[in-house]
Amino acid sequence: MNHLENKYTKKMSIVLLDFASEKNRGDAAMQMSIILLTKKYFPTAALSVITVFGVNQHPDCLEEFDHTYPLHKGDVSYVGGIMSTYESINASDTKNLTYHQSSPGRILRLMLMFCITVFVKVGLPDVLVRKCMSNEGWKTFQIIRNADFILWNGRNFRGYSVVKEPFAIYSLCIHPLLCIVLGKPMVCLGASVWRLKNPISRYILRYTLSRCILVTLRESASFSYVHSLAPDLVKRDILRQVPDLSLPVLQQMPHIVKPINKQPVIVMTIVGQREIGNQNIYHSYISAMHNLAQYICSELKGTIVIMPQVVYKTEPNAKAIEEIFTGIERSRYTVITEEYSVQQLVEAYRKADFLIATRMHSAIFALTAGTAVLAITYDSGAKWDILKNMGLPEWLVLPVSDIQQIDVVKKFEKGFNERNALMLIVKEKLATKVYSTATEQFILAKTRLMYPYDE
Repeated sequence: MNHLENKYTKKMSIVLLDFASEKNRGDAAMQMSIILLTKKYFPTAALSVITVFGVNQHPDCLEEFDHTYPLHKGDVSYVGGIMSTYESINASDTKNLTYHQSSPGRILRLMLMFCITVFVKVGLPDVLVRKCMSNEGWKTFQIIRNADFILWNGRNFRGYSVVKEPFAIYSLCIHPLLCIVLGKPMVCLGASVWRLKNPISRYILRYTLSRCILVTLRESASFSYVHSLAPDLVKRDILRQVPDLSLPVLQQMPHIVKPINKQPVIVMTIVGQREIGNQNIYHSYISAMHNLAQYICSELKGTIVIMPQVVYKTEPNAKAIEEIFTGIERSRYTVITEEYSVQQLVEAYRKADFLIATRMHSAIFALTAGTAVLAITYDSGAKWDILKNMGLPEWLVLPVSDIQQIDVVKKFEKGFNERNALMLIVKEKLATKVYSTATEQFILAKTRLMYPYDE
């Protein structure tokens, strides 16, 4: 046994950083995959999950992790993040939620976290750093300090205005930046990066990613942009494009025989105005979806099932559903109101003849289940390229911003009629490349982490 092997004969400690609410079933599937593959490639390691929820919302926030926590609570510890957060959670209503969610409240907390990071960087004594944190926050800090490796759950890096964007990007990087100043080997897994408007945002992200030993991006648009943003990452062989992290878990879902329906069964996933933002675009979206629903029910003689891909209380879609189905016979559509698990969603998509998806991961779930998709991209950005990388043709991925100029019914009709041929292409791409590449990033991560890395 050489000295490198001997170094890791002790039980390793790995932090799985920044797990988000699994009420978004896409995040649930991705985080299930992270734990699954970490256990596979680091079988003796002690694992700790640090959530995006602060210690002040722990343990109430554990209800948000309704897939991974019940499955792994016996051998994976879950703790809150260092900084206090005031996010809406189903378990409880936090006092003064509105005030703490305001921009001044968020900025003050980010400034405190920045000070903590600087104090650690310059080597202030623990007794001084400790005074900046609660007892629970200090425990989380110690978990990071004692970790051997960090597996950072990559985020959607984007901002909605030039002024606010640096705060949005910095808030996504606060834990990784602390890991950097503590000298922890870290990989960033499965991120998506939008084109950033503010040079400060670009600097923060470039600095953070360049100090990882591996960065994987989940679609071609993100890879190309980060390549241009930080070309040194390519020179140092740090950057990789990989498929979505939900795929390793989806690949393992039981494969029931796809039924032959007497009448076409079309599933829809729908978003509300909060997700689309612009009121005019939202009304165009409602009109397009209404026309589709009418066509399916009247011309195609099909039935529609509205599926709950995301079950955040803060992202309701009941009003949008009501507007879309105004004037359509109630017997022609079903609204699923219960919280389906990842597996239940996959089974429901497999039983359908087609999916009209305004939720990206519903499209990913359906494609892996053998069901063709028409996707409406409710937010413009990098992540939707994932569907094209899986083999879905570009003409079936429609930007909601252009929805008024598109004959959505004709697009659906063409996709529905060609669904079997389309799925042959997707299935071949999944089987020959996509599934294996999604897993290979963990093999590469292990190789990089287990051996010294020359910065």
